[in-house]
Amino acid sequence: MNFHWTLPVLLILMILGAFWQWTRIMRPNALFRWLGALTAIALGIECVALWLAMRHIPNVTIYNTFDLLEFVMVLAMVNAMYPRWSTMLALVGAAGTLAMGICLWSNSGLTFLLTEGIVAMYIPLTGVCLAVLWKLALSSRIPLQRVPEFWLFLGMLAYFGGVPPIVGAERYLYMNDHALAQRLYSIIPFLALVRYVLTAVACSMAALASRRNTTAWQA
Repeated sequence: MNFHWTLPVLLILMILGAFWQWTRIMRPNALFRWLGALTAIALGIECVALWLAMRHIPNVTIYNTFDLLEFVMVLAMVNAMYPRWSTMLALVGAAGTLAMGICLWSNSGLTFLLTEGIVAMYIPLTGVCLAVLWKLALSSRIPLQRVPEFWLFLGMLAYFGGVPPIVGAERYLYMNDHALAQRLYSIIPFLALVRYVLTAVACSMAALASRRNTTAWQA
């Protein structure tokens, strides 16, 4: 296999591993039900995207669509943990969706990533992940390294916090230095790998906790 495809294949395998770990959770709560759905969708998206890329067919449309769907589903996961945050999460969701809509109207979503909309979604989502981690630090009854949600949102923080600087510069670099833009964009799959490694860790820990029927944090 060409080295160019190695990283996408590794990412698919890592998402598959995370999903397998998720299937081991007995009676997942609402947070992990959302996570299972999101992981399954991500697996399908990455498989289709790789198939299209190997046939030199543009795949940005499915990524633009998935980015918005993922944004909403992550907010739903947080809402499942902390229902009292529902108003704030709804405002964040509405603002991010509006930003993507404006970006779609201003640009062609069929030919390039909606970079401005993605940045507008991911920056507040990074703040939400930080807030979750802070809340877990304050409310956890056990050390954080033993809390599945800590690893889950730490991985999301790395991903959603790392993507905006890359995506934000992508359109400018693509027009001026296509090779540099491609090299910079290749960092994103590495961030996704880190995220899904930590997702797999979180699901493995949640599977063990589900057998003990314990919860490590308070809403």
